[in-house]
Amino acid sequence: MRRRALLAGLGVVSLVTVVRRAESADQRRVVAIMSGFAEPEMRVPLQAFRAKLRELGWTEGHNMTFHSRFAGGDYRLLEGQLHELLAAKPDVMVAMGTPALSTIKKAGCNVSVVFTLVSDPVEQGLVESFASPGGCATGFTNFDFAIIGKWVEILKEISPQAQQIVVISAEGNAANRRFSDFIQIKGRELGLDIKTAAVQHLSAILEAMEGSADPLRKALVVLPSSVAVVHARQIIDRAARLGMPAMYPFRSFVTDGGLMYYGLDVTDSYRRAAEYVLLVLRGSKPGDLPVKPPQSLNS
Repeated sequence: MRRRALLAGLGVVSLVTVVRRAESADQRRVVAIMSGFAEPEMRVPLQAFRAKLRELGWTEGHNMTFHSRFAGGDYRLLEGQLHELLAAKPDVMVAMGTPALSTIKKAGCNVSVVFTLVSDPVEQGLVESFASPGGCATGFTNFDFAIIGKWVEILKEISPQAQQIVVISAEGNAANRRFSDFIQIKGRELGLDIKTAAVQHLSAILEAMEGSADPLRKALVVLPSSVAVVHARQIIDRAARLGMPAMYPFRSFVTDGGLMYYGLDVTDSYRRAAEYVLLVLRGSKPGDLPVKPPQSLNS
């Protein structure tokens, strides 16, 4: 009798364990990550993002599931990748960069979004304001125009003989277009000729860098984009061969041998984004969470 009772009890315990495991699986929150960048270039920021989530008690395979897509600089892939990610029914999406966020917004933005590495989202019409973004998206910006002006000033200081600045801008990137306009204004103030190249492919980047002017009279500004990040090593190598002083947008360029950068701590932005993701998962509306600027700058 006792044996039957014990076995029955064990059966109940086993059933409860199975049910709890099923409930745990069902309760996993789904986070979709979409990026115009290539996966290798985003590995370190994403490690920081996931590490912060683990610190806050959220781990993949336990209570959270990730689905990721990377366009590798080919923005034409983003629309299809968005449909794939939405099929996973995410609780929240992380949009890495302006092209990813723009694609989500154009599609109707039927999911909560936390974005990173987006420049001037208000002017681009991606949020209503920094304090009250409204709609489905909020997040963290990367650069402002004061930083871009500083790039030009630093290049002029370290290369006073420079008469021209070549600006590498990603074709189709709205934020890059605005940065280019601001660099034109700053260049005129300093008496510099600004040559902006809107590019999609490496060949166009290298052609713009070569140009016809004396390399010793030129300097280089690489605007932040997935196109530039994908071809970082080739850009760095060509700038070194030409003897062109260059300002890069991210620390990774300097790690790979580039001359200098002045910008945000990208990993810090992704740690902060993890905190926003959890706020959204706990019920906060993205439109009520203020868009925040970089917390720290590095050079």
